[in-house]
Amino acid sequence: MYKRIPLLLLILLFVSLCGCGEVSTSSNQPVNESGVKIALLNCRVIDCTDAEPTDGMTIFIKNGLIEKIVKTEGNAVPEEYQQIDVCGCTVMPGIINTHVHCGFTPSILYNWLTHGVTTVRELATIESQDAVGMRDENNKSPDHSRIVIATPIITKKEGGYIPPFDAGIDSPEQAAKKTEQLLKKDYDVVKIAIEDSLQLKTWNMLTTEEVKRITDMAHASNMWVATHISHTRNLPIAIDGGVDELSHMTVEPLTADLVNKIVATGMYWVPTLELWNEISQTYSIEWDQTAIQNLSMFYKAGGKIALGTDFGGYFTPFEQDMPLKEMNLMKAAGMTNMDILMAATKNASVVCRMQDSIGTLEPGKIADIIVINGDPLRILFICLRCFRYE
Repeated sequence: MYKRIPLLLLILLFVSLCGCGEVSTSSNQPVNESGVKIALLNCRVIDCTDAEPTDGMTIFIKNGLIEKIVKTEGNAVPEEYQQIDVCGCTVMPGIINTHVHCGFTPSILYNWLTHGVTTVRELATIESQDAVGMRDENNKSPDHSRIVIATPIITKKEGGYIPPFDAGIDSPEQAAKKTEQLLKKDYDVVKIAIEDSLQLKTWNMLTTEEVKRITDMAHASNMWVATHISHTRNLPIAIDGGVDELSHMTVEPLTADLVNKIVATGMYWVPTLELWNEISQTYSIEWDQTAIQNLSMFYKAGGKIALGTDFGGYFTPFEQDMPLKEMNLMKAAGMTNMDILMAATKNASVVCRMQDSIGTLEPGKIADIIVINGDPLRILFICLRCFRYE
């Protein structure tokens, strides 16, 4: 499973904070050394636990972990703490993009981090590549977003993906064997594909029995299973197969019955609306509009949503910093600013299997935070669009 080697305090300050004389604008600081203590004063805290924002708070950080969050007034800061007054700015968890590709590129990881995206999930790796070693080496760096990695995609032979990104199987027995092999390699999540037609070609597709063999083995090892899916007609295989997450919103209309079944399972959905928007513009189709309508239906039914864009998953352009386009499309589906932030933090940490370490601001968690000059619950896109740390 995922092991974060250094504990980092990522204080990423919006550049206009320099107008507040007490704010330190030092670079990303490793604070895992024993005894390092920092206090952030006068914070407006959005902790992304679904609690209301709180003003006038101090966040105490010790050895890279959040120690406590208390009112600034009436709580003196001990002398051994470095004090940083954020002057009423918003403090919240770092943003997580749960669906990216080509995430091992150092310049991209640096750019993501400096725009407030502190964690990304590489949702398909190459079996012959030492993805685990590359993840662990990357996650030592205070200058890169941390990476969570998925297995190579388990799918049918001739399943549509270009080798070596897929791990093709031909039977439930082979599905079990391949899953067992991959579970030994310290990936963070298992990735499969339930797909029969995409990119103008027909794909061989996993059966429900094969999916269930994969998910049963993964769950026995406490591993999360995410599936690529794009067509509404294939959702029953994901539901009956017991997957944990749907990667991509489907591009044909959902039915109320399907939505209710998915919500009842507790399955998460990562809609990748930016992908469908770019494809729709490229080919003059309306998959993006259908995906937005489907997300709206799922959201209104109480479905669990995590943010992911599919960065690098197609030749179309993607935002390489704060995923504002994805957030804006989520807004078009009727999601509130708070629910968009929750999708990009708390919910995203769940699908990354890091909910015990990041995703919310709570005592005991990694001090993985961003500081924003403004109120993202009121003007989300203006606040985050201007976000940049140099």
